[in-house]
Amino acid sequence: MRAVLLAMTLTMPAMAQTEPHRSWTGGALRYAPPSADGCNVTIMEAATRNGYVVVTLRQGGTATVSVTLSGELAGNGQRSIATATTRLPAGRNVSVAMMRPYAGSLSGSTLTLRGAACSVVG
Repeated sequence: MRAVLLAMTLTMPAMAQTEPHRSWTGGALRYAPPSADGCNVTIMEAATRNGYVVVTLRQGGTATVSVTLSGELAGNGQRSIATATTRLPAGRNVSVAMMRPYAGSLSGSTLTLRGAACSVVG
């Protein structure tokens, strides 16, 4: 029993620490929406969820669109970069797992999202 407890004690510090829930708002969230006819894509939320940076988008226009976002998470001398494409039905929210954040604290980080492309789909 003592050997098992010792083994658990030695391996516990090596386990990954889970960062508490983090969200980006205000100056910590920068967004350049896509500029295309029929695209009215807004960000409803940007937060960590299940080990990913998840962005919830909404298409405010009257048509379903395909949107591509490029994203950069930067802070504490580190950064993560990703691109994601999704379909957004008119008037609905869709959550997209943009990227896995870099290792380390996300405190003070900035999330920058750019609408790289957007088109109306039939």
